[in-house]
Amino acid sequence: MKKLFLMAILATGMVAFAQENRRHQVESERIEQRMTRLTSDLELNEQQQADLKKLLEEQSEKREAKMAEMEKKRKTGVRPTDEEREAMQKERETAQKEFQTKLKSILTEEQFKKWEASSNERQEAMKKRKERRQ
Repeated sequence: MKKLFLMAILATGMVAFAQENRRHQVESERIEQRMTRLTSDLELNEQQQADLKKLLEEQSEKREAKMAEMEKKRKTGVRPTDEEREAMQKERETAQKEFQTKLKSILTEEQFKKWEASSNERQEAMKKRKERRQ
């Protein structure tokens, strides 16, 4: 009986570890896909690719930390107040502006304009999909 219980605990631990590892792999795959798309769309040189990858990884780490924090709060059952939601929205906007500033320092002016245009197109497409779902 003790062996069975021990096996169940070990199996649970291995599954949890595998899921965490998978989440990290998925995020790294997402970064690689984004890098591939941006490299071809914007014709990035090697230095720009290295700088952009570092920026995307930094952004990903911050996002993961924020998501973990939100998940922790969600588990306690405490819902954010309106003020907290506003603060979170402002924080997201600030992070987005910071990302754009850093990206602008990596890209040429022409590349940045091209990136802005494609970014706006993606946002519009997302809005249309959201409207169709409602």
